[in-house]
Amino acid sequence: MAFLFCTAIDTRAPLLTGGTRSDQMDRGGHYARWEDDFALAHQLGVSAVFYGPAYYRAHVGPERYDWETCAEPMERLRLLGIAPIAELCHDGVPGWMGDVTSDDFPALLAEYARAFALRFPWVTHFAPVHDIAGTAERHASIAAAGGGDYDTAFVRATRALALAHERAVEAVVAVRPEATIVMSAPARHAHAAGEGARAEAERRNARRALALDLCLGLDLAPGVARHLHDHGVPAQDLRWFRDRRARRQRVLSLSWTPDSERRVTSAGKETAAVQKLGLRHLATALHRRTELPLLLAETHAPARLSRAWLKQQWDDALSLRSAGVPVVGFGWSPLTDMPDLGAAGRELLDIGLADGQRVLRPVGELFRDLVLRWGALLDAPMASRAGPRMRRGALR
Repeated sequence: MAFLFCTAIDTRAPLLTGGTRSDQMDRGGHYARWEDDFALAHQLGVSAVFYGPAYYRAHVGPERYDWETCAEPMERLRLLGIAPIAELCHDGVPGWMGDVTSDDFPALLAEYARAFALRFPWVTHFAPVHDIAGTAERHASIAAAGGGDYDTAFVRATRALALAHERAVEAVVAVRPEATIVMSAPARHAHAAGEGARAEAERRNARRALALDLCLGLDLAPGVARHLHDHGVPAQDLRWFRDRRARRQRVLSLSWTPDSERRVTSAGKETAAVQKLGLRHLATALHRRTELPLLLAETHAPARLSRAWLKQQWDDALSLRSAGVPVVGFGWSPLTDMPDLGAAGRELLDIGLADGQRVLRPVGELFRDLVLRWGALLDAPMASRAGPRMRRGALR
């Protein structure tokens, strides 16, 4: 397995409060400039890109799919030799389906996943439901803003999204038994602001781990099974999740940003954490818990911090490999600046490798140099070996 250097197109397209669709590929200019975006990815030298059609545009009805929304861009990626990590659903379902808690969603996504795998038989990497935790948190926040209960909404959304993910995994591997399943997980941690906040911090950490624990059939944190039952998750669902599927075909993609570690009070107020565990600690813990190889592909920072941040993340990636953690890829997300999901306008967040005009930022130039220098040297380590021992500070 070759080491993956990758980036991402933001494919989220959720319905916000009031029913407004926020299609990030539209708002960020990808639909108008997809050829420029893929040329830019090719210029960077990446071997993979998180990408896929917006689910709401491609799945137009039960067993009805509009592949014209993505056929030409997908073919361009194939011709460029860039492997799409196919995001089948990333925070946004078709309006005709309802929302992610619809009883039909898992079965419908499984049908779509099978159809997608058959339509694009050359695709090898699939992200069936990308960022379950983030999607469930946004769904719960909208529900709470409308007077609903946050915990109930979060549990219902996480259950539905995890079910849909695993049903889609089954559908993909049934027709593509060699497929690689890329699961996303936030490398986030809540630190207690004193002893009185410990319970709140533990609750938040357990909540963020829930989707991963369900999808992988891992043991739940103490009290979580009871909490799920109290919020409507039947026991037969938990038994079904414990049946592990396609375990040897999975890779864990970690999201990690300067805000990933937060300090939380007993009242739930969050501030920036001062003393942090760091990526190496959190990534090692996630690998030990899941026993999956890691893809450190979803990091970014504001432009003023981005070069230093990239250097630190690359040093951490090399340190993890040297310590025996199977890091099989590295990347920066997104490719270009993107709009704030919750903002009404088109003002862009300056977190991309390139700006909104598709001009490489200094961090993009540094990332390109990194790929050029290391791309031919790194082979993904097997679980039994650490790969070449690389010195820290190797990116200048």
